[in-house]
Amino acid sequence: MIKSLYIKNFAIIKELDISFNSGFTVITGETGSGKTLILKAISIALGGNCDRSMVRHGSKSAIFEIAYDQSIVRRIIRHEGPSSSYFNDEPISLKELKKETQHIADFHGQYDQQLILNENYQLYYLDKFCNHYENVDSLKEIYNQITIAENRLNKLKNELFKSKDQKELILFQISEIESIAPKENEDETLDREFKILNNSEKITKILNEANISLSDNNLSIYNKLANTLKSIENLVQLDSNITNIADIIKQSLILIEQASNDINIYLASFDFDSQRLDETLERLNEIEKLKRKYGGSISAVAEFLKKIKEDIKEIDTSKNLLYDLENKIKSLKTTYISIAKELHKNRILNSKILSKEITKKMNHLEMPNSKFEIRITQTTDSKSFVLNNEKFVKIYPDGFDKVQFLLSTNPGQPIKPLSKIASGGEISRIMLGIKSVLQDLDPLDTLIFDEIDSGISGKAAQKVASHLKKIGKTKQVLCISHLAQIVSSANNHLHINKKIYDNNIGLELKYLNEEERPSIIKELFIGSNLIGELNG
Repeated sequence: MIKSLYIKNFAIIKELDISFNSGFTVITGETGSGKTLILKAISIALGGNCDRSMVRHGSKSAIFEIAYDQSIVRRIIRHEGPSSSYFNDEPISLKELKKETQHIADFHGQYDQQLILNENYQLYYLDKFCNHYENVDSLKEIYNQITIAENRLNKLKNELFKSKDQKELILFQISEIESIAPKENEDETLDREFKILNNSEKITKILNEANISLSDNNLSIYNKLANTLKSIENLVQLDSNITNIADIIKQSLILIEQASNDINIYLASFDFDSQRLDETLERLNEIEKLKRKYGGSISAVAEFLKKIKEDIKEIDTSKNLLYDLENKIKSLKTTYISIAKELHKNRILNSKILSKEITKKMNHLEMPNSKFEIRITQTTDSKSFVLNNEKFVKIYPDGFDKVQFLLSTNPGQPIKPLSKIASGGEISRIMLGIKSVLQDLDPLDTLIFDEIDSGISGKAAQKVASHLKKIGKTKQVLCISHLAQIVSSANNHLHINKKIYDNNIGLELKYLNEEERPSIIKELFIGSNLIGELNG
C-alpha cells in the first residue's frame, strides 16, 4: 500500500508531505481546491505522464516521491531538460519504473481507461479466478522457449542453406590439397633437384673439362705443379727457409688429386633421368599452384587445410544441432498444446461461474437488469500448430484464448464489450462490482477513485459507499467524492482547502476527526439535495 506522498513545486503546490492510512480514505474539498492534483501526483510518481507546464511557476523542477511497502520511488520533472526517475535512490529508466510499479495502484476515473477495461487484464482476472496461474506462467515460459528455438532454427536453416555451396567448395579444396599432400620444405628440395636435372649436360661437361684440366693429361695442372715441386725441393738444399713453400705445394697437389677423384665419383654416380625431370617439374607446378591459391607457402597451405576441415566440422555440427532443435521444438509444442488445452477447459468452466457472480454484484449495485458475460474466442491461423474444434488457432504466451468482458445494462439491449459502455455512473458501479468479486485476486494493493460518484445518487450512492467500504477491508482505497453517503462510510477523511498566503496559492490538508467530519458531510448532503432538486 502507499504509505506517503511527497510533492514539491507542482502546479499550485509548493511543498506537501502526506501520509496515507490503510482502509477506505475519502478526499473532500471544494471544486478547484486541488483534490485531483493529489491523485495526479501519485500517478506521475508511479510513471504517469506529466506536462512540463505543470511545474510550479518560477521553479526549475517538480519532485514527486512515493513510499510503499519497503520501497521508495521518485521522479523529477524538469521545466527544461530531461527528467529523472529513481527506485530506492538508484537511477532507473521510466520504462523500468512503470514495470516496477505496475501493480501498486489502479486509477479509476469517469473517463479513464482502467485496467479492467483492458482485454489483456480481463484474461488475467479470469485466470486468477481459475486459480491456474502457475500453469499460465509455465505456458509463457514454454512459449518463450518455442519462440527462441524457432528463431534459432530459422537462422540455422539460412546459414546451412548458404553453406551448402560453401561445403561443396570446401570439399573440393580439401580433396585438391590432400591429393597433392605437399610435405614441409618439399618445394625447396624439388627445386634443387630440378635445377640439377635440368642442367645435367652443362654440369657433366664442365666437370669433365675440369677433370682434364686438373689431372688427366701431361699438361694438367697436377703435372705442372708436380714438376714445380721438384724444382723447389732442389732449392731447399740451398736454403731451408724454402721448406714451407714446398709443403704448401705438396698440400695443393693432394687437394687437386682429391678434387679429381671427387669429380670422377660424382660423374660415375650421376645418372640423368629425363622421366624424373618431368616428374619433378610436374610436382613443382602442382605445389606452386596450391601455394598461389592457398597462402603462398606450404605451411600456409597446411594451415588453410586445417581451417577448412574445422569449417566442415562446424557445418556438420550445425546439421546435428538442426535436428536437435527440431526435436526440441516438437517436444515443446506438444507440451504447449497439453497445457493450453487444459487452461482453455478451465476458462470455459470458470467463466460461467464468474459471470454469474459479477451479475449478482451488478444487481446489488442498483443495476437489477444488468447481464454480464465472459466471451472466450479464438482466432484462426493456418500457420499455427494448435488444433481446436478442427481449426488451427493463433497462439499467445498465455494460450490460444481471447477473453472479452461483455455487459448489457437494460432489458432487451444486446451485450456489448465492457470498454464500449459510455455511462459514467454505470462504469463506476460495474468497476465496483467486479472489484468486489475479484478483490482478493486483484494484483493491486491500492485502488484510487476520482469522483467515482459521478452520475449516481440516492440508493445507488449508498450501495456504492457500502461496496467501497467492503473493498477497503482488504485494499487501500483512496476516493475523491462529493456524496455524503460515500464520505460518511469512509474510515479516514482527508479534507483539502485552497489557501492564499504571501500572494501565493497553496493547499492545506487535514485528516478530520469524528467531531470535525459531520459539518463537511452536512454541507455535502445539502449540496447533493440541492443538485437533485435542480435536476428534478
